[in-house]
Amino acid sequence: MSATSRLLLPVVALLCSLAGTASGQTQASVTLNAFNFSVNDLDGEDGVAAGLTWDTSPTLTIYSNEQQQRGWVRDTDNPNYVVGDWNTSTDSAMWGVLPRLSVSSPLGMGRANADADGSMSASMAVVSGFSGRQMVEFSRAFTLSPNTVVTFSYVVDGAASGPGSDGSWPLTDGYPATNKSDAIILAQMSAGPSFFLLNDGGDTFWEDVSDPYASAIADRTITLTLRNPDSVARSYLLDVTAGVLVSDVLAPVPEPGGHALMALGLAAVGAAVKRRRA
Repeated sequence: MSATSRLLLPVVALLCSLAGTASGQTQASVTLNAFNFSVNDLDGEDGVAAGLTWDTSPTLTIYSNEQQQRGWVRDTDNPNYVVGDWNTSTDSAMWGVLPRLSVSSPLGMGRANADADGSMSASMAVVSGFSGRQMVEFSRAFTLSPNTVVTFSYVVDGAASGPGSDGSWPLTDGYPATNKSDAIILAQMSAGPSFFLLNDGGDTFWEDVSDPYASAIADRTITLTLRNPDSVARSYLLDVTAGVLVSDVLAPVPEPGGHALMALGLAAVGAAVKRRRA
């Protein structure tokens, strides 16, 4: 190995380390299972038994969206910050009255499953420079008897994690960048006027020095209660959604200290080559 080659090795290693500061993986997953419901009579003297009747078969829907970062733009809501500029989305959707759906996203970063028994799962993992969401929906029409209350329930499991930021990456014009990594878990139920949303996850930001994060949900029971206080039966639509949203943003520019080290390294190599030729 020549002397020049030996001098180049540290510089190559430095360049790789600078590129590696923007690497990482952000991921999230969520599972809803053990779907159940119970009905109770609000008026025991009306002579009508409490009951729920399913009017349709379940409709299952899976939707995914993936994007790749192409640069940075000024935030329209807060001009003091810049945010990732993403290319045209890669979308995919599938739905139907089927016993089961199982789909991978077009770019292979996400995965989703849905069953007619109400169980569903969604997951997605992205590396730096990508973002996406993976959603699963279960819907079914039903009729609730007069003076009846129904409570739907699910058991939720999920996890979200992402890398820390290397901190303090101002752009050349002095405007700081916002998010480095986001991972969000969603579980949502709605029926008639009733609505429930579970939201969990974590994030890091380029303008702060922060550690990697991790969040988890284990065997958490969520419920939704709907009342029909009328003297006649009423029809409703139960809609349940499980989903994940993840984003891992590339650094706007190398750290100022990284620029200086790289310049010094290249200068040293140039000087060594010049001396060798002399």
